[in-house]
Amino acid sequence: MPGRQCNAVIVGPGLGRLVRYCLEGAALAGKAVKILCIEANAAAVDVLNIEYGRDPAVTVENLALHPTHTAGELPAACAPFVGACHLSVSELLGCWGDNEFLPELISTVQRLFLLDDAVVIPESWDNYLVPVHAPGIHAGVAEHEATYICAPSSPDVTLLAPATLAYSARCATADRTFLGSVAF
Repeated sequence: MPGRQCNAVIVGPGLGRLVRYCLEGAALAGKAVKILCIEANAAAVDVLNIEYGRDPAVTVENLALHPTHTAGELPAACAPFVGACHLSVSELLGCWGDNEFLPELISTVQRLFLLDDAVVIPESWDNYLVPVHAPGIHAGVAEHEATYICAPSSPDVTLLAPATLAYSARCATADRTFLGSVAF
């Protein structure tokens, strides 16, 4: 894409790490970039607006995408990106225990925002299930009546069986391969 601006959509940018990487990558390549950040978490949107709200290359939208969304239902700030993005990047992968709608979200982004030859990162994903024992997490949730976030590498989490592949999906199409029943 010599001499052209690159348009990117970032789904679930969280606190902005992927936004920073896209901006830095474009600067290193000597390319102009426009980035649309789609984030459903209002607290993360606040952080993104503090960090990137004055950057004309970055548009932040508090938006929970749904597979039935049409271009006409999107906020006006999304209009310049509809059908014009060269790249879709998502940080939704790697969130332990929370990716159930990733294929639907990414396929919706592809349908609404991406050019036919756009790059989708990640391209596919695998969903693994594993039973865990985590008494500290259980106690924390019971005591505070709030969400207690913990990584699977925490000393408080014991894996009770090897991880079992539950299903695979291609992000761009939401085509899934279910692997039937999962037994541990």
